[in-house]
Amino acid sequence: MNGSYALLALVFAAGLIMSCGGGAGGGSNTGNSTYTLSGTVSGAVPQGVTITLSGAGAGTTTTSAGGAYSFTGLSNGYYTVTATRANYKFTPASQVVPVNYANAAAANIVSENAYSVSGTVADGAAAPTAGVTMTLTGSGIASSLTATTNASASSNYTFNGLSTGDYTVTPGKNSYYDAGLHTLTTYSFSPANQPVTITNANLPSVNFVTTATTTNAYGVSGKIISGSKSLTTAPFILEGVSLSLIQLNASQPFILITTSDATGNYAFNGVPNGDYEVVPTTFHTGSCPFPIYYDFSSPGYQLVTVNGANSTVADIIENVSRGSCAIPL
Repeated sequence: MNGSYALLALVFAAGLIMSCGGGAGGGSNTGNSTYTLSGTVSGAVPQGVTITLSGAGAGTTTTSAGGAYSFTGLSNGYYTVTATRANYKFTPASQVVPVNYANAAAANIVSENAYSVSGTVADGAAAPTAGVTMTLTGSGIASSLTATTNASASSNYTFNGLSTGDYTVTPGKNSYYDAGLHTLTTYSFSPANQPVTITNANLPSVNFVTTATTTNAYGVSGKIISGSKSLTTAPFILEGVSLSLIQLNASQPFILITTSDATGNYAFNGVPNGDYEVVPTTFHTGSCPFPIYYDFSSPGYQLVTVNGANSTVADIIENVSRGSCAIPL
């Protein structure tokens, strides 16, 4: 009889251990297992695509004839899968795949042929022109791409990884002002831009010619000063005021924009001879019902003439007033 009680107690204790997960049949998330991450590449080139794994682990493999790939022996974590092969583009370009106590499958990667648009920028004497910013826009890209010509013997530029479609290539280069020589060098391009169409090949000869034009130019400076206040004790704000310099009586007016410093001083550099107006931009602070308005004494601008020397603009007077506005019910 005592033996029966002892056996019953032993069975009860074993069951208690098993129910608490202490035996061989305990919880399955032991953290000791490894898993497989797999996926496929389809489209123009399923085979021979390099698949790179990063994140919680690292590795590289190549897709099979059918576009399949896999990584084994992975622990739990987040992994980034990236597909690459020269002259092709992939969608998605990369993706994050979680491994969480089970094998994981990445979304299918679609491959397509990728092409390039390239060319050179040279001056009229066929000398290379470095530092030109080339901008590409078109149907095959979400937003404009930019590339800068290099300083090599040919001043090449290249846009890679492009889909078939219509694009426009536009060159540009910032003007250069030499304060010591009082000269301004500007750059124009022929053609101003080039529309191109990619069908099933690279476009290697989208070339441009640039012309540099140097003219006499000077500095124009001035100051914003405090004026009057109306119904407010708000401070004057002399720093950060936007000002525009606009050439008068010109079919293609010369325009510059600058901002004032902490004491209200401002300057425009590289201004050719001519007649101009300097226009400050009004602004406000605060919100309804009582915003604070900052404007400038009539006429709201100052005239200045540049004629072979630096020029100083008459003071621009800033005024501050409390406004009002209705609040919708």
